[in-house]
Amino acid sequence: MKWILMVLAVLVMAASAGYVGFLLGRESAPPGEKAKEEEKAATAKVKVAPARLAAIGKPIVGYGVVRAAPEAVHVFSVPYESRVRRFQVTPGQAVAAGTVLLEVDASPGTLLQVEQAKSNVASATRKVAQAKHAFALDLREARSTRDSTAKLFAQTKRRMEMKLATSQELVQAQQEMDLALMKLESLEKLDTTPEILQAQQDLQLAQLQLASLEKLGIGAPAVRTEMAGVVNNLMAQEGQIVPAGGPLVELAEEKRTEVRLSVNPPDAADLKPGQAMTVALVNDKDAKPVEGRVRLITQRVNPASRLVEVFVALPPDTRWLLESYVRGRASVNEKQALVVPRAAVLPEEEKHVLFTLKDGKAVKHEVEIGLENDEVVEILGAEIKAGDAVVIEGNYELEPGMAVEIEKPGEEKEKSAPAAGKEKEKGKGEGKQEAPKVGKKASAAGTEKAP
Repeated sequence: MKWILMVLAVLVMAASAGYVGFLLGRESAPPGEKAKEEEKAATAKVKVAPARLAAIGKPIVGYGVVRAAPEAVHVFSVPYESRVRRFQVTPGQAVAAGTVLLEVDASPGTLLQVEQAKSNVASATRKVAQAKHAFALDLREARSTRDSTAKLFAQTKRRMEMKLATSQELVQAQQEMDLALMKLESLEKLDTTPEILQAQQDLQLAQLQLASLEKLGIGAPAVRTEMAGVVNNLMAQEGQIVPAGGPLVELAEEKRTEVRLSVNPPDAADLKPGQAMTVALVNDKDAKPVEGRVRLITQRVNPASRLVEVFVALPPDTRWLLESYVRGRASVNEKQALVVPRAAVLPEEEKHVLFTLKDGKAVKHEVEIGLENDEVVEILGAEIKAGDAVVIEGNYELEPGMAVEIEKPGEEKEKSAPAAGKEKEKGKGEGKQEAPKVGKKASAAGTEKAP
């Protein structure tokens, strides 16, 4: 036990002696080398980019969803009161032309209308037949009256020749015969009666009503689509009685879509119909953004979101899913201005600053900013000019007059290569221990991205 303590005491004394020697050697170092070391320690490595003249405008950003264009939405219905038997599609389903969307049955009210129309046709047909029969009886009676009056006139004439009848009786017989002939002639010229005409009109009306019901396709249960598209909505329920022309299925043409964006009211006031707007999917970074055109800017604020709705038409070849979440970007009131990368401008209390380089030293500038977007910021004033190198990386640790060294393009890779090699060797020796940590971290990252 004692010899262990002695060994420890010797080690502590040796370490102390070495540290004291290091301090003495450092103090005894030449002043020039010490200054170089301090200067080297105070030198910051930075990256720079040139200030430049470029077009910049007021950025406008809106978020919304993909929807079908209004003129590309088709609502299917049947022209008679019906009962939904069964839907053959579901919302979001892509269908081809000729696909059966649903099956319907005529409602009891519609079937009653059809039966009533058939009954009206049958009744009107009977009335026409009855009117024609009555006309035939009248014609037959008129002919019989003509014959009987003619016979009576002939008899009266013979009786008068035989002095058995008076001239007054002959005149009366003549008048009765003439009236019978006139009535017969009128009936033969008409060939019909007002009763027949009325009955025929009633029959035609009843037949038209029945034909109109038959043209509605009553009894054909399948409702098909004549175009390809995506089922947007089912607007009824199975078993429901739907009035004539009531909406049943809403179908959107897949090739004609637009987006509905929500934009701040002041920004919406700067937009104009026909203006270009870049639209991208929010949840799919691999999807290529497309350029759309502003179709409509509503003139009211949505009471729920307090934003203005803007509709942007997409190119015909856009194949985005309906209701996908998107972001739209536009630039308005563009102008030529002096801009620098966003990373060059630093906030400092209530102002903004940036650093440039002069004779290997950092120079601090207080600047005013104008328009800005995701990449660059407009710099106002004459202190910074186009072509000036501004610090874009490492500027947070700079102080005015600090020595700086511009990092070369390949220097960062050279630094990272040995570190990567060490991590690789470390991974070989500790792969079994590190694997669970990496997996757990990846799982956690996946959980954060999911919402």
